Amino acid sequence: MSGLEVPKVVVSDIGVLKHNDDVTLICNLTRRGDPASTPLKRISWLKDGVELESFRNPDPGDPRDMLGPLNIKGVGVRNGGKYTCVLEVLLRNIREYNVTASTVIYSKKNISC
Repeated sequence: MSGLEVPKVVVSDIGVLKHNDDVTLICNLTRRGDPASTPLKRISWLKDGVELESFRNPDPGDPRDMLGPLNIKGVGVRNGGKYTCVLEVLLRNIREYNVTASTVIYSKKNISC
C-alpha cells in the first residue's frame, strides 16, 4: 500500500486564545487518495474524544457534502481542549482506517496587575 492511497487531512493550528475570542476551526482534505479503492465513509469533529459533528459518506467534490468549519464563539475555559478531525475511510475497499489531524485550544483570561 502506497502513502498516496491514504487521504490526508489538516486542521487549523490555533494555540492560545484570549477569553471571549471567536475562533473557526477548519478541517481540510489535502490529499484525497484513490476514490475507487479508498471510499470516504465518515468525517467528524471530536473534542477531547467526544463527537461534536459528523457527516456520513462525504463527497469532496461537493462542499455541501463535507464537514463545515467548527465555529466557537466567546471562547472560555470550557472550550479549551483537543479538537480532532477524523476521516474514516475503507482502504482498498477492505480495511477500515482513520485519518486524523488535531489542534489544541487554550483559553487565557486577561489578568490585570
